[in-house]
Amino acid sequence: MTFPLAAITWEMGRKNRFGFLLLAFLLLFCFGASQLAAHFAEFESSLSEDLRRQILMSTGPLDDLGILEMHARTESWRHFALVSGGFLLGVSVLVLFGVCAFCESSRGGGFTGIPSRLFTLPVKTLHLVAVPILVGIFLVVIVGQAWSTLVFKPILPTHLPIPKGFFLLLFASSMVAFQALVWTLPAFPRIRATSLITLIALVVFTATIPFSENEWKDLESPLMVVWAVILAVSPLAAWIGVSRVRRGEWCEWTVLTRVKDAISNFLSSKRDLRTPAAAQFWMELRRIGPMALGGLTIVCLIIYGLTAFALGTGREPAKETVEVAFSAIVTFYVFVWSPLVGVGACGDGGSRRLRMSAFQATQPMTTGDYVAAKLKVMATVWFVGALVSVCAVLALGLRLRGGETLLSWFQGLEGIAPVTIAAWFYSIHVLLGLFPLWLAGRVQGSTWAFVGVLLAYGLVGHLIALFERSPSLQSQALAWIVAATALKLGIAALAFRENLRRRLMGRRFVWAVVGVWTLGTCVSIRIMSVLAEQAGWNEGLALAGAVLLFPLARIALAPLAADLNRHR
Repeated sequence: MTFPLAAITWEMGRKNRFGFLLLAFLLLFCFGASQLAAHFAEFESSLSEDLRRQILMSTGPLDDLGILEMHARTESWRHFALVSGGFLLGVSVLVLFGVCAFCESSRGGGFTGIPSRLFTLPVKTLHLVAVPILVGIFLVVIVGQAWSTLVFKPILPTHLPIPKGFFLLLFASSMVAFQALVWTLPAFPRIRATSLITLIALVVFTATIPFSENEWKDLESPLMVVWAVILAVSPLAAWIGVSRVRRGEWCEWTVLTRVKDAISNFLSSKRDLRTPAAAQFWMELRRIGPMALGGLTIVCLIIYGLTAFALGTGREPAKETVEVAFSAIVTFYVFVWSPLVGVGACGDGGSRRLRMSAFQATQPMTTGDYVAAKLKVMATVWFVGALVSVCAVLALGLRLRGGETLLSWFQGLEGIAPVTIAAWFYSIHVLLGLFPLWLAGRVQGSTWAFVGVLLAYGLVGHLIALFERSPSLQSQALAWIVAATALKLGIAALAFRENLRRRLMGRRFVWAVVGVWTLGTCVSIRIMSVLAEQAGWNEGLALAGAVLLFPLARIALAPLAADLNRHR
């Protein structure tokens, strides 16, 4: 291969075969669901023509119940295809980001920039930057067109067309911005991680703008201009940054390093770290805390700024506009920020991978203390993040005070208060995600770990929606929930017994975990009973499902998984 384009493209394809197979599988799955939903809709439409003809001719009785069931089935499949398509399209874009990142793939190097071995080859920096950017834009455009034509076009109504230009610009711009951040900041992992979290949040938030109403619709044109500027500036920034990294000039920001060291020294000087577990806790907290909380604060400030811009159009402030921003903050906190905190806390700070390093494996502490330190860090960061998101919600309420008093606004939100509390409570479940699998170090990188937890919870959400839409399956759902609860408690009991036998943890840790689980389950049942009463859900199923919400088996399996990683 004599041309850089062919060589780099071949290497990207060879290293990401699994990613391309996953993209094809997701597209085929959603295409099948879309075609099935379109088939049911076409069959119902043709049958309706026959029934109208039958009404005119009065040739016989009509089966109204059959028509209603057929319509419910058509709408159910259409809703399933739309929700699955939207969710899995987002997953596909994340997979494309990982495929086109063109980063170092060594186990020790972790998630770094462009492979440094390529800097020694007689290839221009422009080629190293331009080829992956062009390949990324080409792939994201092809994937966007395929999903638009094969998945969404057959099931979306004709009066609601897909803004293809808007989404193609959004995906292409975000792809180039992602590549620029990854390549230009390899020596600043915390800044890069915060920037990537902010970028993903902006992409998700911008993707919902075309389907919104009221003041949010006015943001569509300004955001398209912003993303167009990002698309134009990001390649230049990537070329300049990679050129400096290649020459070894962009390795450290002196001012930023001094500020970081001053903060770290201030925090460490106030702590008496007498035990290895306490030292591990503070090392992990200093590693993950500033990055995670800084990213959450930036996203909340951006959403607040967009809300202020939408409300500053000269019209009376709309309560619905602030509620959309409120939902955006809650959604980001639960489904993006919380799993990223869990993955980041389980990883190794030196190699930035989920596999345990030799330094961690040889530390003088038990595996139980190591897992307990991870859990304490996750709980501390989650709690502070909850306070940050609550402050952001209060700021949104104060922003709306020009149209109505703050008290009346909160009184109007009393109906969604239990849902909000449930969302924050559910974020604990998402925070632990695939906790034992992450600690086992069997997932190759944080990107795939995050994609895995999204797929897992997306599948669970579809199953819950299926049972909700099908009353005939609710009797079977109770049996499945009881069986899952028994399996969960059985796995937890066996895992705790094995941990005690191997002396990975003490009985005090077991009783503490069981006590927290009992308290959390009682709170979960109480919240679920209020939600079931307000929404008219099946109370028996809701309360039975609440028992599964608070994690227990994953915490019990965590020491075994960490021990497997430690002695691999």
